[in-house]
Amino acid sequence: LSGAAGNAVGDSTTVNVTVKQGASIIRSFSVTRSGATWSVGALDWAAGSPASLADGTYTVQATQVDWAANTGVSNINTFTVDTNAPVVTVTAPVAGQLYLSGTTTFNTGSLQNWGGSITGTATDAGSGVASVQVSIRQGSGNYWNGTSFASASEVLLTATGTTSWSLAFPAANFPAGGAYTVRAVGTDNALNTSSGTSKTFNVDYDPAQSVFVATTGSDANTGLLPTSPKATIGAGLQAANTAGRTWVVVAGGSYGALSISGVTYGNSKVVAGGFSSSSWLRAAPGTNTVTISANGTAVLVDGKTGNVFQQLTVTAGNTGLSRPVTASTASG
Repeated sequence: LSGAAGNAVGDSTTVNVTVKQGASIIRSFSVTRSGATWSVGALDWAAGSPASLADGTYTVQATQVDWAANTGVSNINTFTVDTNAPVVTVTAPVAGQLYLSGTTTFNTGSLQNWGGSITGTATDAGSGVASVQVSIRQGSGNYWNGTSFASASEVLLTATGTTSWSLAFPAANFPAGGAYTVRAVGTDNALNTSSGTSKTFNVDYDPAQSVFVATTGSDANTGLLPTSPKATIGAGLQAANTAGRTWVVVAGGSYGALSISGVTYGNSKVVAGGFSSSSWLRAAPGTNTVTISANGTAVLVDGKTGNVFQQLTVTAGNTGLSRPVTASTASG
């Protein structure tokens, strides 16, 4: 607290300062002016109680007398004490949600199309929300710098809005499938900054639930990472059953006959085609086509239930059958 004081002949060297909350006096100070100014410092606060002000709105006024008992009264200043950072929430994306980078809609209930922006809310009961900033991280790697995921350190981008905020982020910004994390940080008008709220979500595949298959892979690979795909869909399904994973994501290419029979395969798996073997992003039907073909039976499902096939073209050579599967089809 500080202000101006009279320093003419006869003006008192003492300035009385009163801090109120509403009609209640919270603290009173008698300080010695220095020339034409006065201030209430840390030692003045420490000498009484309360030694600091709780969050809230206060008024302060100063008075000074002279030798003739005239009292000078200052204006009343209103101020707010705010030591709490804003509370920030992220409403989209949803934590753990699997989003599609494309616009195709599948009837598998766990999939949602990416909405094109990161959104949320922020509240601050003190000085009010001044700004919200957002970072986007690819897996455990780099952060979005405004044009690409090229920054090793976090980059916070200012969102539009305060209590309701958004940051445009089109699906084309995702360079690859997999996990991403957004973190939102709020700052209030008292410059308090929150520690941040994070949400991790997945694009086109969930790394913790997927086995990868590509014609460039090997069935000797684990299939558990995009960099070590299996070579056949059957081996991918077996790996998914062993690892307790539910999705087999298949990169575009031609594959041999698929026979799903026996205890090594399990039930309720999703076999999804249309993926790029480089980015593991999922394309629309007709791109990165996955073809399963054989001279005899191309696909055999025996004693297994709840399996779902998406974006697969099945060709049985002995009948000339060519059946594109572009929507979810349960088989069992």
